[in-house]
Order: sequence, then structure tokens, then C-alpha cells
Amino acid sequence: MTDNPNAISSWISFMSNKVKSGGGINLAQGLPGFRPPARLLELLAEEAAGNNHQYAPGRGLPVLAAHVADKLNLPGTAVAKNILITCGATEAITDTYLHLARKAGSTFTVAAFGPAYESYSRLPMLLGHRFVELTRDESDPDFLTKTADLLVGQGVDLLFVGSPGNPFGQVIPANEVDFWCQMAAKTSLNVVFDMVYSDLWFDQPVAFPTPVLQERVYIVGSFSKMLSVTGWRVGWLAAPETSITEIGLLHDFAGLSAPHPLQWALSRFLDDKEAVNKYVSGLRDLIRDSCLTLEGALVQTGFHVKPAHGGYFVWAKLPQHLPNSGEFVLALYERTGVAAVPGIHFGEKFSRYVRFNGARPINEINEAAALITRFINDSR
Repeated sequence: MTDNPNAISSWISFMSNKVKSGGGINLAQGLPGFRPPARLLELLAEEAAGNNHQYAPGRGLPVLAAHVADKLNLPGTAVAKNILITCGATEAITDTYLHLARKAGSTFTVAAFGPAYESYSRLPMLLGHRFVELTRDESDPDFLTKTADLLVGQGVDLLFVGSPGNPFGQVIPANEVDFWCQMAAKTSLNVVFDMVYSDLWFDQPVAFPTPVLQERVYIVGSFSKMLSVTGWRVGWLAAPETSITEIGLLHDFAGLSAPHPLQWALSRFLDDKEAVNKYVSGLRDLIRDSCLTLEGALVQTGFHVKPAHGGYFVWAKLPQHLPNSGEFVLALYERTGVAAVPGIHFGEKFSRYVRFNGARPINEINEAAALITRFINDSR
């Protein structure tokens, strides 16, 4: 293991592994600190004692896909035609990316708003494609039109839009969702809406594309964040039939099928909408309270924090007297055992930002906040 920032391919994994091997408080990786629903675990135990231990249908259990269709207000026919169950949302993003890159050829160009989640920028880097980092300036009334002109001028083939975002929990308003869908309809631009955190909004529900099924529009989601089962790796993709068919071929070789007993346990739990809504609503409140507590503590020590509107993370700008975020997170972990991710991981412009995972129990957040405060005060 090296502490040379130039040799670190994923700061998220790097800092998280420090905690796994050396102990501490992991605010680096998006690991929820909350138990999954008790009934879901009971159902998993029942499935573990059952017979569903071989390959699941490649496109996923129809009964689980039906829950995705219901979430998106799609007709029953969409279960077989428009939904693919994947090995986590990361596989859905990667398979969609590879599908579009294969069609575009060597000139494939990708864009996302900075700070950009690692899959959006690292896939182009690893595969030799061009990545364009966009700047969000909502104070400009012509922001969307100017961004659209930039996308056309740069020859962008794929735009990633996360709502709520990661590392910053931006929730995309309905008018902007509609704008990107209309652009996909009028141009050759493809849009992937990454809705992994869509159930974990703080102020108002997240807007999905309407209609959901549109050419060159792809919606990625997951069960892992809403039910605190990130290790289960069960995600989904919704798209037009032709796209699902072609992406399904890549899925055959990349993931083959998501775990069979886990799909059954999820499907059976999701049948009880009252239990699902109760758990997700409670989880949303816990994460919001933890994020607000951490935000407040950071502001008091000199960080500048733009409040998130959903998701897991607190995105904070370092106090002026501190070094760049790479040096900061290494020193913070060495002296306090608190792990975080430097903003440089999400774009070169963000070397003075830090991402903290706020989806942890309040007692852990309070402990981490006290340690961070002491570290900041000692560094003055």
C-alpha cells in the first residue's frame, strides 16, 4: 500500500481499506451504518434454507423486475422488455457505458457535472475515451442552454446525471430532467440518469424522466442504498427494448445474473409496501440528521459546506489554513483514525474539498466530528 497520491487509482477504496486494516471511523466509503430491515433478513434466512441457489434468470427475476416497473409507473409488459436486473448499479452503469462506446467507436466522448462520481470519469480514463467536466451555474438563467451548446460543440455522446448526486447531494429539478430528455430526443446525445440515491431525498421527492422510456435515455437504480444492503450488489437498469436487449448481451458476460436468493428475498420484502415505506422513511430521517450534525460541526471549525438535498454525503471545502485535500485526509486518518475522501478524486478543480459519508449512526458522527474538530484546532 502506498501513500503516494499519484499512485492511488481510487481514493474511496484506498481510504476505506485503511480503516478495514487499521481500524477507525470510515467516513470514506458509502457504507451505511444502519441495520437492514429485520423482516428482509428473515426472508433472506428463509431463502438460504431453500432451493434457489443456482443461476437466476439472466435478466433477473420477473417478480423483482415487476417492483422496478411499479416504481417507475411502467406497464406489466415492461418487465420482460425494458428492465434488466444487474450485479449492482455499478454494473448497470458500466454495461450501458460499454454498449454506447461500442456504438460510437474511438471518438466516444463523455460528460458529467463536477464534482463527478468516479465511474463517470474513471471509465473514460481507463478505456481511452475523452471526458468533459461540466460546471453547474444555476445562478445563470441560461445555464441549461449554454451547457447544451457546449455538449454539442464538444461532440459529447454520453451525459451522466446523478440525482441525488455523489459526492455532492444535488437533487436535479424536474425541469432540468425534462430538458436533458428533450435534448436526447432532438440530438444524438445519450443520457444516463443515475438514481441510486433517489429514495434518500431530504426536502422533496426526486424527479424521474417522464415518460420513463425514451430513446437514448437510460435510468440506473439500486436496492442497496434504500435498504442498507450495499453488499448484496443488486441493481437495475430501465431503457427502451432494443437497448435492453443489446446491453443484456454484455450483462451475460459481465455479471450473468444477480444473486438468486437475494433477488427472491428483496422481491418478497418489497411486496409489503407499508413495511418498505416505513423503513425508507425512517432511514431518510436518520441520514438527514447525521448529515446536518456533521455539516454543523464542520462549519464551526471553518469548513464551507453547501447543504446536500439527499444522498449519503457531506461535501465540504477546507479551511484556508489547511493543505490540499489529499494531504489533509492522509494526515486526518493518521492522527485521528477518521477516513474521508479528498475532492481531487472527483475532479482536478476540487483539490480543496473533502467528501465525508454522513450515512452513519449519530453517535459515530458525533465522535468523528469531535476528532475532526480537535485535529483542525491543533493544526492552526
